[in-house]
Amino acid sequence: MIDRLLEISVREIFDSLPSNFVTLKDALGGKLEIRLRNGLTHFMSGDEVRRASEMIPSHLWSAVKLPFLLVKTMSPGEYLVSGDEVTALGVSLLVGKTGTQLNILEVQKLLRDFASLVFITIGISETLQENFEQGL
Repeated sequence: MIDRLLEISVREIFDSLPSNFVTLKDALGGKLEIRLRNGLTHFMSGDEVRRASEMIPSHLWSAVKLPFLLVKTMSPGEYLVSGDEVTALGVSLLVGKTGTQLNILEVQKLLRDFASLVFITIGISETLQENFEQGL
């Protein structure tokens, strides 16, 4: 019974994640709607996109993907930026550090300044993630 409840909870978290991403350049051009895996639509703030673009060099706009996806690790207060190196670089520029690992204070800063551009999920094994993607 508990396993089933946990599975349902993890599935709900996974289903509420973005199913597509847009570049910062496209978001600046007005593409602010993101589809979630559960079929709902998420709207990113144009003001937050503009403020992020002021902190990320323009030559990276075509490569930085929005929204940012942060993964909570098993370590207390530790999060990882999911995605490619350029997107991780974009996040690091927004929090004033380098690397793909963030602490709770950096995540709080991101949420305070760019709430509509950030999704947080839990880290799950690749096998479990594949099962959810296949609907098992």
